[in-house]
Amino acid sequence: MPQTYADHAVAAYTAMQQSMYAPDGTSLYTETAPATGNPYSYLWPLSRALIGTLALAGVPATFVGGANYQSAVQDRLAGLAKYWDGAAAVPAYDSYVVAPLAGGGDKYYDDNAWVSLALIQQYRMGLTTNTATAVSMSGNRLISASHFNLSVISTSTGCPASFPIIARNFALMGNMCLPLPMAMNEPRNA
Repeated sequence: MPQTYADHAVAAYTAMQQSMYAPDGTSLYTETAPATGNPYSYLWPLSRALIGTLALAGVPATFVGGANYQSAVQDRLAGLAKYWDGAAAVPAYDSYVVAPLAGGGDKYYDDNAWVSLALIQQYRMGLTTNTATAVSMSGNRLISASHFNLSVISTSTGCPASFPIIARNFALMGNMCLPLPMAMNEPRNA
């Protein structure tokens, strides 16, 4: 039965790549298939493509014909980098591609939360590289980094309003404020 699920995952991934992957070398996706309107997808669909690619990268190679999706994960991260607005008062991922490809967009907590969870998943899978574009936190300040470094995430159990946008997303679940950064300091599975 697992082979059937793996076959379905590969078929869905292949269809996504064939119908929505932008052919212009940007590592981005189109918003619709066929492409109409905006040339690229918004952040949320790209984050779903990243999560799907990470999931496929985690499937044992024996179930996917020996394929390795680690380079595909790196390609999704290259696309993700095109949404990062590090110059904003609150650095975070914009809802749309930033300059020079497009004009960016609003910043949404939920979009940034999904991206944050994907980056944590990537780290825990051991798929980080020095060339991956991600963010890390040092204390309560958000900084740009060349890799996701969970060892410096604050272990604060509070959720003050002064936390940067992505740090608040790690901890906010509905109206509850949970000490999730403490759990993220667990060693990754290597």
